[in-house]
Amino acid sequence: MVTNSVLTPLLPRGPSLAHTVTSPAFAWRESVASVCAVLLLFGSVGLYLRLAERSGKPGAVAFGLAFCGSALLLGVEWSQLFDLRDFARRAPDALDALNAKHGLSLSDIGGLIVLGTFTIGWLAMAGVAIWAGSVSRMAASLVIAGFFLIPMLQPLLPKPLGAVVGNVVLGVGWMWLGVELWRERVAAPQSLQSLPQ
Repeated sequence: MVTNSVLTPLLPRGPSLAHTVTSPAFAWRESVASVCAVLLLFGSVGLYLRLAERSGKPGAVAFGLAFCGSALLLGVEWSQLFDLRDFARRAPDALDALNAKHGLSLSDIGGLIVLGTFTIGWLAMAGVAIWAGSVSRMAASLVIAGFFLIPMLQPLLPKPLGAVVGNVVLGVGWMWLGVELWRERVAAPQSLQSLPQ
């Protein structure tokens, strides 16, 4: 939520991609995004452990996609934090020339694979969570709604408000799922203490 709602709008819309990538705001954005990707990796494991018993093979497939998508996202964010920023500092004209090319580049195709795997995986995880009924259906519904609202609201609202609103909904859904799993984890040892010895 913070990454795309607060830090992304702070990125300078300068004369070139290299200018944007070398800015302090970009470094902060990519740092926070990397931490978020790590948290989503752990979150996918925790959510799957909660859903595994009731979700069977569909849950395992959804988890595999969400985990791989989150891992790929971490790789992209990490690479942009270090490699892309280094490239922008050392060869800004080359980066801007690559960015100015028309058509899909290998980098674009790689990004689409990451975005597709990440989105399909988390939509599937949220769908399985709703189907299994093991966690809050409303929280999982917010995750699904957020993924759809991001592209739907962008052309309808002034930039970057559409993306911000969609990311807030998505972030609230993920946080709600996380809080629910955390509360359950904290409550479990207390319920074990109340069992007769």
